[in-house]
Amino acid sequence: MPVHTLHSGPVGGVGGAAKAGAALGQPNIITTDVGGTSFDVGLVVDGQVLYSTRPMIERQALAIPVVDVTSIGTGGGSIAWFDPGLGVLRVGPVSAGADPGPACYGRGGTRPTVTDAAVVLGYVHRLGRGLTLDHDAARRAISTGVAEPLGLSVEEAADGVVQVACEQMRDLVRRTTVQRGHDPADFVLYAFGGAGPQYAGRYAAGLGVAELVVPALAAEFSAFGAVVGDVKVLVERDIVPRPLDLRLDDLNRGLQQLAADGTAQLAAAVRRDGPPPVVTSSVGLRFYRQVHRLDVPVPRLPVDQALADDLVDAFRARYERIVGAGTARPGTPVELVSMSVEVAMPVDLVLPDVPAPAEPAGIESARVESDGGGHRPAWFDGAWVNCPVARWDRLGPGDAVDGPAFVESEQTTVVVYPGQSAWTDRHGNLRLALS
Repeated sequence: MPVHTLHSGPVGGVGGAAKAGAALGQPNIITTDVGGTSFDVGLVVDGQVLYSTRPMIERQALAIPVVDVTSIGTGGGSIAWFDPGLGVLRVGPVSAGADPGPACYGRGGTRPTVTDAAVVLGYVHRLGRGLTLDHDAARRAISTGVAEPLGLSVEEAADGVVQVACEQMRDLVRRTTVQRGHDPADFVLYAFGGAGPQYAGRYAAGLGVAELVVPALAAEFSAFGAVVGDVKVLVERDIVPRPLDLRLDDLNRGLQQLAADGTAQLAAAVRRDGPPPVVTSSVGLRFYRQVHRLDVPVPRLPVDQALADDLVDAFRARYERIVGAGTARPGTPVELVSMSVEVAMPVDLVLPDVPAPAEPAGIESARVESDGGGHRPAWFDGAWVNCPVARWDRLGPGDAVDGPAFVESEQTTVVVYPGQSAWTDRHGNLRLALS
């Protein structure tokens, strides 16, 4: 069933966040994935990933539920351009892609991208996979495509490109949370993908999230999530709308049959011994004559009248949390429109501990320099600042870095912006406190 591979990359990141969050005691997570072409946002609520019941891909509706991931065309390769009609700077959705890629790749690209802006500002200092960073090409692209049309210096133009990109990212996070009835203050924000750690400290600022986490496997986090994710089968059945408490025997038989179907499908896909699968049921409810439904978990079977009343109350409470207080008017009929069952084979995840360093925890600039990173100039708040650079693999549990600073690995760079601080937990993840 190749349809299940659609969006599998971003979905892997959401699943990985749910797994890592369970190990770290973080049940509510906003996942943000920045790659070369897009910015992808997902949610983990109470330890569970959220599903979209009628997803659209390239204007095509899918008839299966998938993990809910929202994307915009803002990534490292997104092209920055001056809109003469509006007289403003815009970023994306067109991308330079991987070939020729950003101008700084040295592969013939000439149009300015977000990555080129990061190079000009000193946020990106080197490339992996044998690529040589072309600083001069990045400056030329930003100068010609952005600075000259706007009458700005190259540094001001590059900072504007990053600012516009991060505002677009921040706006998507707000729409994914606040417009769905979630308070970002109740969530931890995970930043991953090759480019996510470069910009997360900037687009996460002002959201009010509890904390920013950059996973130790940030650049490979979606692949990590695909490996450690539970193996699941989700079976669903739409039904003719009717009151939830009408024909409860039919509802219970339907859920039992779906559970049997899902268990059989999982057994055919996973041919190994192990613990019995975990079966969870839910019902899709909506107000009479409305279009959109909400899925409400069924805590036990069979569903009797008392439980049916509780499910309706849970639906009304969730509806008001999303739409607003007082919108679930008493007496408005609630309809049952679907039933679904998820059958899962859990995959245990144990996050490895990183070895403690010989030196005491808590590093100063000298400690960062002795770790092989040194310093480099970068543009922050309208001026060049000489910033310490830390090697991520040299940091031990409890080591801290105050911004402005950089933490580098072979795959990515974490930018710790002014006023922010980052520390390493015992699993090697970077945890950032935002001002």
